[in-house]
Amino acid sequence: MKNTRRIDTRWYFEETRKIAEAELAAETARLLALYRIGHIYVIEFTSGVVKVGKALDPKSRSAAHAQFAQIHGGAIRNTWVSRRLVGYGEAERELIQICSRQGDPVSGREYFGFGFRLARSFGTLVEANRFAAADLPSDMQALLTGGAS
Repeated sequence: MKNTRRIDTRWYFEETRKIAEAELAAETARLLALYRIGHIYVIEFTSGVVKVGKALDPKSRSAAHAQFAQIHGGAIRNTWVSRRLVGYGEAERELIQICSRQGDPVSGREYFGFGFRLARSFGTLVEANRFAAADLPSDMQALLTGGAS
């Protein structure tokens, strides 16, 4: 006599679907973070120290640095900010790497002891090799900025 008993495999396919959805969500989040839109910047303090970094809102970031400098008796002398860049986190890493080749950081990994003009030149070079947010369709910009523009 032939065995006609069926094995219920629905649970397996449901679990496989859940795993695939979780992996897709994680990959989507990773890609959105990788291509996030923001700015890179160079700030020179009156001490002559140059700070390079990234910011979603460069005005508030600069204000925070100015406040911190003032606490220590200093101020901001010069500022340069890039246009809105796609993948600004990677652009910042590239800028830090270029600056590190020019001279060792004087504090942390983003503060350097060479001139503002040189650091700004490095920032401009990094900026020139990146997509600008303005080059993207508006729906793609909205996706990469979380709806903000």
